Amino acid sequence: MNNTVHHILIVDDDEQFASSIRRTLRLAGYEPDTAASAQEGLEKIKANQYSLIISDIQMPGMDGLEFLKRIKESKPEQDVIIVSGHDRLDYTISALRDGATDYLRKPFEIEELRITVKKVIDQAEAKKRMLEMQNRLYVSQKLESLGILAGGVSHEFNNLMSGIIGYTGMALDQNDPELMKKALYNSQRAATRASEISKNLLRFARRENPQKALSDINHLITETIDIIRQEFSVSGINIHLQMAKLPEIDLEQAAIQQAFLNILINARQAILRKGDTGEIGITTYTDSDSINIEFSDSGEGISDEIKNKIFEPFFTTTGLMGGGSDGNATGLGLSVVDGIIRTHGGTVSAEDNPGGGAIIAIRFPLSDLQHKSQGKILICDDERDVRRIMGTVLEHAG
Repeated sequence: MNNTVHHILIVDDDEQFASSIRRTLRLAGYEPDTAASAQEGLEKIKANQYSLIISDIQMPGMDGLEFLKRIKESKPEQDVIIVSGHDRLDYTISALRDGATDYLRKPFEIEELRITVKKVIDQAEAKKRMLEMQNRLYVSQKLESLGILAGGVSHEFNNLMSGIIGYTGMALDQNDPELMKKALYNSQRAATRASEISKNLLRFARRENPQKALSDINHLITETIDIIRQEFSVSGINIHLQMAKLPEIDLEQAAIQQAFLNILINARQAILRKGDTGEIGITTYTDSDSINIEFSDSGEGISDEIKNKIFEPFFTTTGLMGGGSDGNATGLGLSVVDGIIRTHGGTVSAEDNPGGGAIIAIRFPLSDLQHKSQGKILICDDERDVRRIMGTVLEHAG
């Protein structure tokens, strides 16, 4: 049972109307608060956390539409219901375009208010639960991946440190300036390489809130390979790259690198289960409306019976849950990949490679700035005004 108390702020200069809404919401189990102006509302929002804000449009001083913009500037995820006593289409369009969660027109029935508030809060809670679950899966898989990488990274660090110690020792023992310079140069190169590995590894270990940034996918791939190259090389696995020039797109870089890492680790495991050395190929290219990344391997392949299951959480053919003996295989690797790619608006699929092994294909649609495309949306409603409002809002959104 959910015992969360939801605090709701009602912003309206009509004290009688605000008190009526406050009583209704309190009877419905919410904890309502009121503000008589937008300025007072902003002060209360700064000092308190609210699950929902209900604001009138027509208020002295700052109106509800400007109030909405100010809220969204500081708290983009804040849910806001705009209320208006005016039957003006431009008000509705402006409110929805600027981020209002819903719009109510005065006068409205008490039941309509209760239903709208419940719907908004239920949707926010569902979104929060989904994000928490995704974060738990992401962190769990990140820890598993880091455990797998630890041995390889440790081995490479030991090699680099041995080189640094050897070259600096050589520089100390030499009187020849040229030999000293060469030894120090090689020592610096080894230290720089160790620093790059450390930075890339820390990128995976971070648990901060992910931020999107314009990113070069090819660069993210090569950074990921830098971390696992030694471990894969020891296992007799070579990685081949065939990368075309790609446009930059908005990505959460650490999350995308986690997805690439999971795919590569899965490919390595498939090759090792086949009992041989092997190859992994990574190809990037663009077509008319998307960026494409294909990971191919020479492993045991994907049978038709499991092809549609491999992206399901906890599905594993080698772990304990799948009847196997590998206690470290959780079955989360590819499900995390699927979640990460979907949250970026992309798709991921798996196919058996006719030449042996498997192909994991990722597709990212290009942004509107890179590729203009228009989709069709059908609005079904018996109210002409509703159709007009929704149509206008969607046209403004492109």
